[in-house]
Amino acid sequence: MDDTGIVPFYATYVQYPSGDVIGYFFAFCSLVPILLLCAMACELLSRREIETGILAAGQCVSLVLNYVLKRVIKQPRPHSDDYGMPSAHAQFFGYFSTYCILWTYTNGAHFPPFKRRLYYTVCLLGLACVPASRVYLGYHTIPQTVVGVLVGAGWGYSWLQCSVFLRKIGFLDFLLHTQLFKFFYIKDTALTRNFVAEEHREWLATTKKAQ
Repeated sequence: MDDTGIVPFYATYVQYPSGDVIGYFFAFCSLVPILLLCAMACELLSRREIETGILAAGQCVSLVLNYVLKRVIKQPRPHSDDYGMPSAHAQFFGYFSTYCILWTYTNGAHFPPFKRRLYYTVCLLGLACVPASRVYLGYHTIPQTVVGVLVGAGWGYSWLQCSVFLRKIGFLDFLLHTQLFKFFYIKDTALTRNFVAEEHREWLATTKKAQ
């Protein structure tokens, strides 16, 4: 906060050395978690898939867990008195990458091989670049990012297993048939349907009939 009492919005206040191309790239990497949260929200609103909701819910729990851990461990950042153990950015991508990679590996057989490999590559690149950006820009130490990745990965695996269990006992099916979920048109087709390809085939069939 400066003398005027104005403070920056913390989530997007990323600084990097002037003229540093690598720093500029890593500054963008630090904003990727925010972009992914927006993407998940848009995906949920447009596709209404419960799997997207499960992914987003797990990420929200991960953020709360990070908040609690920082205040329990109370380890400061390299150049600040704010708590930095574990890194929220690193934990975010530890969770996101682990969940998405394992989900795609176990449930993504209906996706084309190229699409599966693309998912793996993007997740692994993010898992490498986002934590590295926090260290390079001086927001966290290496141990803080490593612990963040490990906590996030552990939670991602656990949350995926939890969703598998809830599906197995029929709890997700129960939710989908409640009035609330019906009202918002929440469905469960991600495990069996490549909606992009199917909608394109449906569109082609419709246009051929019109001709």
